[in-house]
Amino acid sequence: MRTLVAIVMALGATGGASTLSAQRIGPTASVGIAVPIGGYGTHRTAGPVVRGGLALGAPDHRVEWRLEGEGAWLLDRSGSPAVGGSSDGTLRSIGIFGSLVAGPRHLRDAPYVILAAGPEWIRVQGAVNPYGAVTGVRAGVGYRIRGQRMSWLAELAVHAVLSDFGTGQEYTAGTYVPITVGLQF
Repeated sequence: MRTLVAIVMALGATGGASTLSAQRIGPTASVGIAVPIGGYGTHRTAGPVVRGGLALGAPDHRVEWRLEGEGAWLLDRSGSPAVGGSSDGTLRSIGIFGSLVAGPRHLRDAPYVILAAGPEWIRVQGAVNPYGAVTGVRAGVGYRIRGQRMSWLAELAVHAVLSDFGTGQEYTAGTYVPITVGLQF
């Protein structure tokens, strides 16, 4: 069994090395608005979202990988800080996500789908997060307009924070919709 695992790992490493040598690496940057829904929507209003990262993939491939950092701020509806650990208060989310982006690559302008997951750190003004890092997942769609040196990106997704911290309801994941526009170089 160990021999089989070693052979599979060796083949994966050699196949992966040849594939990686053809990869293009380009920075990405996006800004937009995060619209809270579900449990987050009860206590918060829309706020800014910023994202930056690296895209890995050849332009002629259907699949591209991204490593992204994201920050989202969901503003408190009441305008006052949380008291005694309640779920009210401005919510800040910082996360690092691995994203799979799939769509037609042979077209100059084309739609695509996004699936992402990664660790996320949530803070609510005036409350203590007992969980530490939690998992964030995202599914969405985007549209790419290619230029000579960069591409314009427009994306819409549903983002779920797999924690009930900050929702005000037990066993209810926090959710918001990030709507962003950005550039990929």
